[in-house]
Amino acid sequence: MSAGCMNPTGPLVQLVTGPEKEIFVAHKELLAKHSPFFKNALCEPWKEAISNVIELPDSDPVVVAVFLEWVYTQKYIAPHMALDLYIFGDKYQISLLETEALRALFSHWAMWNEKTGRYDVVAENLPTAEIIHHALDHLPTTSKLLDMIRDIQANLNAYTPTRRNWPAIKEARSRL
Repeated sequence: MSAGCMNPTGPLVQLVTGPEKEIFVAHKELLAKHSPFFKNALCEPWKEAISNVIELPDSDPVVVAVFLEWVYTQKYIAPHMALDLYIFGDKYQISLLETEALRALFSHWAMWNEKTGRYDVVAENLPTAEIIHHALDHLPTTSKLLDMIRDIQANLNAYTPTRRNWPAIKEARSRL
């Protein structure tokens, strides 16, 4: 590993994202600290380590921007971004990002019930068919997020979907 890679005042790298090739700049050390993928790409003898440029053509620039904000600030992840951040974290081996995204999703989908001493699902916030399909299309079947969605779906006693969305939920559940 090159000595400059773990230098907090060290070099910057460019992340080139999406089909429009939007460029983001970040500290090499921070990316390497949070991800074995980025550490290998930027600290080992690869072309990315030499050029300080990593191509992420399949990554949404909005997701990359929120990821970088999280890297620098460690601020709370908003539930509306959590699924895509979890998928990004899974793809680029950012386990802490995955954990934080899971927390954001769980806190959106469930609430602590003082009376029962357990978490109850929040029916209006449950994963939609679209969310379930998106997760299934982008994550390995062994994903912790898919496990959480399976658990929520398996424990839905009180939730009765409306007639309008039931076919989509039923079809999505069949894929789990």
